[in-house]
Amino acid sequence: QQVRWSEGSDVFKRQGHTGTVMSAVFSADEATVLTASFDRTAKLWSTQSGECIKTFEGHTDGVVSAVFSADGASVLTASLDHSAKLWSTEVGGITDWTTKTLRGHTAWVLSAVFSADASAALTASSDHTAKLWSTESGECTVTFQGHHGGLLSAVFSVAASTIVTASRDHTAKLWRTDSGECLMTFLGHTAVVRSVVFSADASQVLTASRDGTAKLWSSESGVCGNTFVGHTSGVISAVFSV
Repeated sequence: QQVRWSEGSDVFKRQGHTGTVMSAVFSADEATVLTASFDRTAKLWSTQSGECIKTFEGHTDGVVSAVFSADGASVLTASLDHSAKLWSTEVGGITDWTTKTLRGHTAWVLSAVFSADASAALTASSDHTAKLWSTESGECTVTFQGHHGGLLSAVFSVAASTIVTASRDHTAKLWRTDSGECLMTFLGHTAVVRSVVFSADASQVLTASRDGTAKLWSSESGVCGNTFVGHTSGVISAVFSV
């Protein structure tokens, strides 16, 4: 992997982003890499050649994240222009254009993810809300309201029956996906909660905070089972082992 990237370094430099790259993820088959940048674009790259295969253009402000759907056929981007966009990864023809623009937030969209079957998208925004969208229609189906600060991330449980959100209000919240009902608030951090993830069976939630800690919570009781201390600055992200 290091050799392939090294050999392609001149190509990356020549065809690369002109702004800060905010995220980079591999496709499931590791044949491509997807990057998101403050230059208002996302780009799809070949890991073999380093060539830029496709540039996703259309946002009017920085793109802060870009993710693949599970089948790799679609890309979802989140932007500071208050929107998220759905794109096809097919190269050439009409599919070079965005397939859907998800509009409804009134501030930066800082996170956007697909459900496992890609039938829905979930966005988190500085407007204090998360929103659930149909990827078929591009319509917002549920708005999750209740935080008192901007949201930095939101993710689905594997079954997509619940979501969990991370906020600047120092909390994370668990919600019902179908109704938008808040089921639980995870209280204990003393600073912004930067990210949150479910365990594979959704029985636990892991949060990362600018207070320098990560916390492990029960999604059934809301009790914090463990606090991971030792960092000397804010924790940006935390994940479970596979």
